[in-house]
Amino acid sequence: MFKDIIIGQYVPGNSPLHKMNPPVKIIMTILYIVLLFILKNPISYVVFTIYTITLILISGVPFKMILKGLKPMLWIFIFTAVCFKVRTSCHLCFHNLVRFFDKRRNKSYCNSHHHCNFV
Repeated sequence: MFKDIIIGQYVPGNSPLHKMNPPVKIIMTILYIVLLFILKNPISYVVFTIYTITLILISGVPFKMILKGLKPMLWIFIFTAVCFKVRTSCHLCFHNLVRFFDKRRNKSYCNSHHHCNFV
């Protein structure tokens, strides 16, 4: 299984990315990761995806090899998507449930009042 994961492994090639100075590649990787967590807008996700695909094409690494390398991590993607969906769709349900069981204390557990109908 671990031989199929190519993330972090060197794939030999002769592309401009392969010829780039190693410290520059490390800095670019750090910036890439930081940007990934800073982006909030759907349009910026599209631009970031296009940028990623462009880097893959420039690298010359076969796209099929990239997909094969991501296959073992598919369960992480699915788990994250399910957790995100449950968290966003059940947010009000959770707060209403807490409110129901904690009526005597009259406490609010919601910090962002714009989406809570009981605060």
